[in-house]
Amino acid sequence: MIFRQTACTGGDETAPYDVFLTQECTVEEFVTSVLDRNEWGNINIKGCGRIEYRRDKIISTTLTNGEMSYLIKSVHAAGGWSRMDYYLEIKA
Repeated sequence: MIFRQTACTGGDETAPYDVFLTQECTVEEFVTSVLDRNEWGNINIKGCGRIEYRRDKIISTTLTNGEMSYLIKSVHAAGGWSRMDYYLEIKA
């Protein structure tokens, strides 16, 4: 994943990002890579639901196994320090 900051860092030291994937991947593959980053936050999938994560564990999810296999169209993120929230749009 490659992060490009899209606006200035706010007073709370967080910033928005466009996230570029180095290869096509599913929601499940994306989640696995996020769990390796030692962060916490939410992964929001437009039109499907969300996953709450902390470090290397999924805390809760509203996604089905089928939704985890969807291919990702685009990723945006917002956060800083150790929290990062991701916003995924899936391919139709």
